[in-house]
Amino acid sequence: SDLGLSQAVFFATYESVLAKLSTLADAPGGIDWRPALAGGLSGIVEWTTCMATDTIKTRVQAGPLNARYLDAWTSLYAQHGVRGFYRGYLPILCRAVPVNASSYFVIELVNSCLLQHRRRRAATSASDGQPIEGHVQLNN
Repeated sequence: SDLGLSQAVFFATYESVLAKLSTLADAPGGIDWRPALAGGLSGIVEWTTCMATDTIKTRVQAGPLNARYLDAWTSLYAQHGVRGFYRGYLPILCRAVPVNASSYFVIELVNSCLLQHRRRRAATSASDGQPIEGHVQLNN
């Protein structure tokens, strides 16, 4: 399906870019900007590779009841050429980049906070309620 392909492209790009960026130094202040950059770039790659199939899917859904994908492809290409498959590309990227950048920044930030909290709780419970040296005790 189109959704499966676009999600595969997005997450493969996201993980690849994030792995490459992980070699860079952390930002001052402890805020990790790398998920935002990886998310924004992944949105660009996803829409660039999958917009043509999304355009056809939308035309078939909005068309007559028995519309066929092959007919939509040939009709669009005959009327507008390759550019027809990418009509509205710039506005889509103007939305996709900030949405994906902010989403993955927040997702990774929350995930990091949850993992830190889990480790602190595990460290505390492992010592019968007494904090292990070097770990901060959280008030529940």
